[in-house]
Amino acid sequence: MKRISIAFLLSICTGPFIWAQDERLPLEYEEPYLPMENIEVPCAFTWESVHTITGTRNFTTPERNQPFQGPCLSYAFNMAIEAMYLIESNQSTPIKLSDAYLDMKVFDSQMSAYEAVLESGFKLPKRIPGSFEYMQSTFLPNIDTWMHPAYNGFRVQALQCINQEKNFVVSAIDEPPSVYQVSTTCGDPVVDYDYLKVGDAIPLTPSEVFSTDKLKEIIIEKGPVVLKVNNTASPSGYPLQKFKNYSTTILPYVNYHAFTLVGWENGAHDTTKWEMKDSWPTAAPSKMMSNTVFMDLFSTGILEMYRVENICKNDARPFSTPFVVDKELQCQEAEEEMIELYTLGVNLHYIWIAGRMYSQFFIHSNAPADQWEWIVDTPAYTTSEVHQSMFTSILVSPNNVSNMATIRVRARKGNTWTPWKNRTNYLGW
Repeated sequence: MKRISIAFLLSICTGPFIWAQDERLPLEYEEPYLPMENIEVPCAFTWESVHTITGTRNFTTPERNQPFQGPCLSYAFNMAIEAMYLIESNQSTPIKLSDAYLDMKVFDSQMSAYEAVLESGFKLPKRIPGSFEYMQSTFLPNIDTWMHPAYNGFRVQALQCINQEKNFVVSAIDEPPSVYQVSTTCGDPVVDYDYLKVGDAIPLTPSEVFSTDKLKEIIIEKGPVVLKVNNTASPSGYPLQKFKNYSTTILPYVNYHAFTLVGWENGAHDTTKWEMKDSWPTAAPSKMMSNTVFMDLFSTGILEMYRVENICKNDARPFSTPFVVDKELQCQEAEEEMIELYTLGVNLHYIWIAGRMYSQFFIHSNAPADQWEWIVDTPAYTTSEVHQSMFTSILVSPNNVSNMATIRVRARKGNTWTPWKNRTNYLGW
């Protein structure tokens, strides 16, 4: 049963509540548990591309690639929070949250710890390059704990800053960078930047999710769902392999992995392909999975699920009415969107690699691209490009006297390329 209490009603977001006298609930109220049958859900749906009468809308943020060791649960929860902020505020301008900031505060593999932290009024700051975020070489080989002496109190200092609601900054202490430390002085207060708070983090129970159709109804009506897969080996293989073709060389060492369910596609013979945001974006696409197998995994505790709601930005409620999905539009054949590129951005002096300072150039598109292409017109050192469906980036370090770099990027959808986007920057430091 779902309980609604005064604590639930008095959201952490500021702003007055106005109730008529006869609408107030008693101190504790229980909704009757009424299993629903014959739930009607669309044959396919995703919060990444919601069909509306005026076109498609994306309520998700791009997948982020976590380091080879890291906080998949923090990535998954932040993905759900970022999406719910857009859904509840009915807008398209996202806030990308700091995964490291949340992980260092929770530092626990249990999802209940995330519930306790998020519902405590915890401020989740937006992601700022170089600050409260993971760096690519954060961990040393064969060291898998933040408390190891090699990190010089990395986590302890970060937690001190977090508990003061201040920024912490990660910096390298050797070249090429392999060991990082947190500055002994905390940075600016979190309130100097945009941040989100979560009013409610809600566990989903087998009594509530009694079928995959019920889960689909929750996703389309309540928003994305955080899914944790406890990866215990069995005669039928690893549970994670039922969702994607994750590397079999990695799975024996993975206790669990978490991602965010943002939609689904119905298959033949009572199967579903779950659309997910995954912090291992290099893994193979989602697989069709038996609905019976999914429910068996959930009923035995191998799968754990949460959702979030009542998101506020900078302690303020959204003024808009939350976005509501028109279910009848979701299975129609959508007209192919013309792809457009947004502004070509740059994070100057983004990261040290092998003794050189690199700047990051990045760009987003309004629709998934089939191919991205970068060109650096001036002599420069570059690293491998990052390509995702609606985002791409490249790292550039100057290699000329003027330290100027001219960067071009374009995208292809179908047989059509967009015009080039250009940017010239001084990259000296």
